[in-house]
Amino acid sequence: MVITNAANTFGILSSNAIIRVLADTDADGLPDEWEIQFGLNPTNSLDRNLDSDGDGHGDLCDVCPSVSDPSQADSDGDGAGNACDCQPNDPNDRKPAEVKTLDASRGANGSALLSWTAATGADDYSISRGDLAALPSGSYGSCLVNGVFGTTFNDPAIPAAGRGFFYLIQAQNFDCGLGPLGYNSAEHERISNDPGACQGSPHTDAHANGETAVKGSVSGTYQDTTSSNNVRESITEVLSQGGKPSSRYDSLEHRWTVQVSAGSRVEFHVEGSRTNSTDGDSFRFEYSTDGTTFTAISLPDLPLSDNNTDVQGTLPATLSGNVTFRVVDTNRLPGGQFFDTVSVDELWVRTVP
Repeated sequence: MVITNAANTFGILSSNAIIRVLADTDADGLPDEWEIQFGLNPTNSLDRNLDSDGDGHGDLCDVCPSVSDPSQADSDGDGAGNACDCQPNDPNDRKPAEVKTLDASRGANGSALLSWTAATGADDYSISRGDLAALPSGSYGSCLVNGVFGTTFNDPAIPAAGRGFFYLIQAQNFDCGLGPLGYNSAEHERISNDPGACQGSPHTDAHANGETAVKGSVSGTYQDTTSSNNVRESITEVLSQGGKPSSRYDSLEHRWTVQVSAGSRVEFHVEGSRTNSTDGDSFRFEYSTDGTTFTAISLPDLPLSDNNTDVQGTLPATLSGNVTFRVVDTNRLPGGQFFDTVSVDELWVRTVP
């Protein structure tokens, strides 16, 4: 088995062959002889001169190669400029960058074990596979699989004797769509015209359809949590009842109900903020299928100010139906009377079929 490597394209051959390795002095993904052919400097990784949008920045160095943006503004610093970023203030969501490197090795029973570097902004990956003989004609193959989480995949198929497969990896962001298949030697983005080209994984986002205020002073309603628009529902801790005044404590609990679809992957997302607690208090999100027994969701703490970035945690793939989610405070020590607030801009559950 011989593996050939050329800018995110690998061929798996079932018979011996002689492969010429093309030097790439500046490690920019373009072989030296190709750069020389196109008048580029093979020792300068920034010398890529195609400028599709005419803004003075070459496509492969441009934060928005298809939209003219001379300022190269990128508010969230995610590598996608404001002019073409579907969420310009959220560094976790952008149209993904290309997958820079792809490696292939022999797996069990002669299969192809693929591994690649993670792409900025990727939630999952799609893989195209084609006939190596068709690659020079610009055919980039049909979709082998969508919805690969992680950066490895094992393809058990073996090409016929004397034939070969090539693979292209394409990153997907659920909010912003599919990233590029990579770029050819002329710096043009590869565009697949194959009717079976990858379209990415579908997904559904479900927001709250009701709520219950258990403990806390509430400002706003669950309807304010259905989109990221800086209109928030806020819940502030209240003092417990009964007992000596000095032994009472601050507490908070608020519940939302969400109709969750069944799928192969289920995620909990929340965007919002919390106040800076003086008693070490924080807020924990939990879920329940019966409204009585709750399970904590593992996710990062909310920030001290809404930065338009959601935090997320993985839920059981078997979770579906009407599910109750709640937020509770974590410090209820007697005498603690510091009334913290949690604010929710958007809360949703994402299901991948």
